[in-house]
Amino acid sequence: MIPNPEKPLKFENLIKKAGWIYRRSDNLHMWRKRYYELDNNIFRLGEDESFKDVRVINLAEYDVKWLNKLDKRFAICFTAKTKNVKGQYNIGDENEAVMKELYEKVMLALVN
Repeated sequence: MIPNPEKPLKFENLIKKAGWIYRRSDNLHMWRKRYYELDNNIFRLGEDESFKDVRVINLAEYDVKWLNKLDKRFAICFTAKTKNVKGQYNIGDENEAVMKELYEKVMLALVN
């Protein structure tokens, strides 16, 4: 069954989280501070709270993997399942507790 894009998905338990995180750039592999928002199965990354230069990650289209250390940061790797979406995103932080909490929320969103 193909979901209707005009009708939002309904989740039993709403999963929401927002804050600041670091995203590793694709070409230079530099870590840049970005604002993120997790809204059920949609993960948004932007330069600031207004989501300038926003990247939208539909979690259903990505495999999610915990990376214990990537360039001295605890990280989450989003890898595309198909070629229809952008290949890979790496987000991370030096604080392990922050990343573990975000990873658990992302995994909950995938289950729902």
